[in-house]
Amino acid sequence: MQQFDERTLDLTPSEIREWLNALPFGEVTKRNHYKRVRAFFTWARMEGLATVNPCEGIRSPAREVDDVSVLSVEDTAKLFKTANKLRPQMCARLALEAFAGLRFSSAARLVKADVNFADKGITLPAAKLKTRKRHYIDGLPENLWKWLRTTPEEAWALTERQYLALKSEAFRLAGVRNPGNVLRHSFCSYHVAMHKDAARTAVILCHASPSTLYQHYKGRATASDATRYFEISPSRA
Repeated sequence: MQQFDERTLDLTPSEIREWLNALPFGEVTKRNHYKRVRAFFTWARMEGLATVNPCEGIRSPAREVDDVSVLSVEDTAKLFKTANKLRPQMCARLALEAFAGLRFSSAARLVKADVNFADKGITLPAAKLKTRKRHYIDGLPENLWKWLRTTPEEAWALTERQYLALKSEAFRLAGVRNPGNVLRHSFCSYHVAMHKDAARTAVILCHASPSTLYQHYKGRATASDATRYFEISPSRA
């Protein structure tokens, strides 16, 4: 919104709508921009800096089912093989996205103390979650623990920026496309296909309801492919 400068507080709904439509991003990212702008104007009204919130006259960019992309088992294996060869320490966080369904932001910020190796569970502190509520997840796939146990100690020292750079490089060198959130989407799709229990998957993802999983992820993978997906481990990579 920097291009609006001092006119920001006087923007009209049509101007914001045009700005959103012109953004070179997918619908998910556009929705996030919309939410931030709407929150800004809500704050401005509370502070007496603006009299109206122009976003109230704009619909949030619609969620498209086609936003969900799933990596094939072969591409996932290629990605982990490349990552394991390029920088083994990045594989722990990559596995947290692909085999625990964590968002990038959570996987990138997790520390070793958050991981309970004895009971095979992970504590997700409120500050590291989109929901801002503390969660403890368990019942995670066995191949995740193989990646976490074999990762070098320096894996937990990677900063968010370092991990993002390594992850981007791994996708590029593996020749695998990343349309955004693809590892979390893949986990959702394969986990639902394997267990036929969206409520179980929803608990791991910290979703309040399994309805989103049924709507967007059910039927996007086969049970046999799901079995192969969750067999991707350091020894196989």
